Amino acid sequence: MNYFFDESGNWSGALFEHKKLVLGGLLIANKNTERALDREFKIFQSENNLDLLHAMDLSRKDREACYRIIANNLSDNDSIIIRTYSPEIAFSKNSKQSEEIYSDLAADLVNTISFGDKDLNIFYDMKFYYAYPLNVIAKMDKEKPRYYEKMMKNFILKDEAFFSTRKKIEDKLFRNLKKGSERQKQVIHKFLMNVKEREIKLNSFDKKAINKLEKEKNRTKKQIENYLWSELWLKIEGEEVAREKFRDAILKNNKSQCKELGIDALNPNLILYFANKQEENPGVQVIDFICNLVYKFGSTPPENSSEAIQTIYNKIIIEDM
Repeated sequence: MNYFFDESGNWSGALFEHKKLVLGGLLIANKNTERALDREFKIFQSENNLDLLHAMDLSRKDREACYRIIANNLSDNDSIIIRTYSPEIAFSKNSKQSEEIYSDLAADLVNTISFGDKDLNIFYDMKFYYAYPLNVIAKMDKEKPRYYEKMMKNFILKDEAFFSTRKKIEDKLFRNLKKGSERQKQVIHKFLMNVKEREIKLNSFDKKAINKLEKEKNRTKKQIENYLWSELWLKIEGEEVAREKFRDAILKNNKSQCKELGIDALNPNLILYFANKQEENPGVQVIDFICNLVYKFGSTPPENSSEAIQTIYNKIIIEDM
């Protein structure tokens, strides 16, 4: 069967998170439900000219419309488990890294909602924090593998792509300025100031100003190119490692539970799909909205919340770990 997972909260900087961290799992029992959700989300997106349905980025009105779509389509046969954690959970007193702890928690949730199923299709938008801006910036000065160096020599960032890409990176860095320690914020701020567009007074007849503008653009281009290659390096190599660790943790948990119950190992057929919100996977979109709701309101919604929100909460099992 198909299972969908997402998170809410600043897992990458959990020590500085003020709210509880959230992990969520969803089982949609009927394929027709997935199709209906997909259809209604796409219609709503088109009618409202929205590029993406991501709970954090929508207006209150648009979020409420998405809550109604979810409430109207999920049935009693569907399962939703939300687990909340104190931010300190991401920091262990033993030798485990925070990424390993996160992977173990996610794998345990997968096992809880899917145990007994022999065919597991896991669609997830949980991040394993390898390609976050701070890591990317730190990686920029590292020597790249030889095959990356060869590719980089043949890569030229065109002007039209450069300006839009710089804007996206600037926006991402600004969002991360609120996270982490003061030292981490300083690292991000320094790089942001290094690539941010600078005003240069330009007289159309002043060749020196024109040359200065071109030189500044080329300098910033090199920084953006290096950032993109470092990000790609982390995404491919870091997240592949994370995926395999996640897979191993799921199968290990499954085997342990079988042993506790005194039954033969199930050895489920496990397929992992990383499906972020941009791919518009309806199950991932639903669990994104639900995780965001619990992150925002906790285990109990406000008394004045809408009927759609109340209906969704009535379908959720919330476990405070």
